[in-house]
Amino acid sequence: MPKRPKTCFARIEKLCLLPVFHRLIDAKVLLVGGSPAAAWKAELLRAAGAQIRLVSPQICAELATLVSRQPTAFDLYNRDWSPADFDGARLAIMDTDCDLEAASFEQAGRMAGCSCQCH
Repeated sequence: MPKRPKTCFARIEKLCLLPVFHRLIDAKVLLVGGSPAAAWKAELLRAAGAQIRLVSPQICAELATLVSRQPTAFDLYNRDWSPADFDGARLAIMDTDCDLEAASFEQAGRMAGCSCQCH
């Protein structure tokens, strides 16, 4: 994953992501990861109206609760992600600490023409 450049703006240097806005009402969004951080992202995506394709071998209790409360808003796949998961997705988000996995995810997303973000 590329390193962020040093900026002359010390007060925002720690902000390594540019906040952007996507219209996601009824949009398919790929979310990979089952952690509490992924649950937080899922909650934000649902607030924006996204239909979520959730892919993770395991999910935390908080995420399981979100899925059970809105079962029609989620397509849950209890497995590792694959490039085919990008099909039809407008946006893809991965929650991972592994730079190699993040790079692979971003490359697959670019090849699928999907906007990607890894955390």
